[in-house]
Amino acid sequence: MTHFSEQKVVLETGTPMVCLCPHCRASLVQGEHVLLEVERHDQQSGHLRLSPRLNVFDSTSTIELVEGVEVADLRCADCKTTLGDSQRRCTLCGSRVARLWINIDGQDVDFYICMRKGCRWHAISQAARSRLILQTAGFHKPDRPSELIQSGTKLDCSCPYCDHDLVQGDDLVVRITNAPQEVGTLILSPYLNDFRASSSIPAEKGVVAEDFACPFCLRSLKDPHRRCNLCAASTAVFNVRTSAGSAHIYVCMRRQCHWHYLDDEQRAWALEPD
Repeated sequence: MTHFSEQKVVLETGTPMVCLCPHCRASLVQGEHVLLEVERHDQQSGHLRLSPRLNVFDSTSTIELVEGVEVADLRCADCKTTLGDSQRRCTLCGSRVARLWINIDGQDVDFYICMRKGCRWHAISQAARSRLILQTAGFHKPDRPSELIQSGTKLDCSCPYCDHDLVQGDDLVVRITNAPQEVGTLILSPYLNDFRASSSIPAEKGVVAEDFACPFCLRSLKDPHRRCNLCAASTAVFNVRTSAGSAHIYVCMRRQCHWHYLDDEQRAWALEPD
């Protein structure tokens, strides 16, 4: 079991991580890279080099890996044991994941990475999340723990143009237009890191919506300048009211992409990563 002090540890973007094999506990870091054995579905094998720094997604391999294609296996370069975890799936794209250990304050923590080339999803175990926070790319570490908006917090979202409340009970309600130009209602969860979503019109997994709009003033919520940091899709923007005023929160418009970003000009708040 992983034990930490009472105060949550925030692992910041760029932090070098001590990565270990969960089977033989050998270091997976060689020089400036995490070195893994990789196997494609045609059984061709090679080596994959990843950055050991959190949220740095540089990678190279000795065999060609196709963008968007899941590899067949990732293995420890020392004991040759598979790192694939049959109990979990990537919550972003549904692909298989690999499990490593990262050592934090002398404790080994399960760290999961997606096995699909180009997917940047990663996570820690549920047990570790009670004491450890992985800073998400683009988020900042707050000066005081009370400034961290915790997972499960209900966000008070409104239209950035007419300021009308978009939250109705336990639902965040907006208009959605899909690629065939059908218009309907999209219901999202207003609770941070709860990714429940339903639509009155077809909205297929992995497909980017044509538009999100305020159901009251009908203005588009699609932001022309900001793109999703994970998949480069268009994003929609909402106002979020806080005790310090308000901030903008951006969400990816691709179905089942969980990326979101808080743009707080005063840098008074940060979101707890999912």
